[in-house]
Amino acid sequence: MNDFEEPIYSQRLKSDPDLECQSDRKAIHLIVGFILVLALGAATISGYSIIQLERSELPSEQSEVEKSVHLETYSESRSLEALQVISAERIAESCAKSWHYDMKHQMCYKKIYNVAYDDALRRCARMGAHIVKIDNQQKNSIIREFTSSGLPNDLKSGNVLLGARKKRTYFVWDDGSQFSYHRWAENEPNNRWGVEACIAMYSDPIIGLEDLSNDYISRWNDVPCDQAQRITVCEKRAQIQN
Repeated sequence: MNDFEEPIYSQRLKSDPDLECQSDRKAIHLIVGFILVLALGAATISGYSIIQLERSELPSEQSEVEKSVHLETYSESRSLEALQVISAERIAESCAKSWHYDMKHQMCYKKIYNVAYDDALRRCARMGAHIVKIDNQQKNSIIREFTSSGLPNDLKSGNVLLGARKKRTYFVWDDGSQFSYHRWAENEPNNRWGVEACIAMYSDPIIGLEDLSNDYISRWNDVPCDQAQRITVCEKRAQIQN
């Protein structure tokens, strides 16, 4: 062997593929093991954090969290009341100054005087409205109070014209809907002389029948459509202003 030749065992070591693979595998195992240790550590820390968070979100019986919830609920309740008032004010503002606002039914009302049915229909339509429709007891009372003069009125023409008309043998509202509510006076409707195709409400005592007025006030009578009544009400839906 000369000075420039490597030992045989050294050459075998370099050229032995089995030894090289074993060395590579050991290195890979070390790296994988290190990565697993890091991953397990991170998972443990993460799991601990989640548990701590869940525990912290469970308030004690007298905790600040619970007190805060009570305060927020109370504040929401007060805010809702204020919102209802603001909303009502906005709706009321949407009715023109000469109109009156009905909060319960969210309608705007305007009185017009001394009108028969066809004239009332046209006048209300020009204002984007229609003759009042009454489909429940509360609205009947509202319209009665709204139109009352406080004085005895004429039996035939001193009343409140309503927005309904007879179609064949029955009455319908001007929007085409059937009656779901009515408040006829005793023995009405009777279609006297065969010409009573419209409806009027008694809003006040009747001249000459003051003793019977309590039986008539707020009740309805069928009347001729061409007979002018003391008053009617045009109504249209109130619009909320943003």
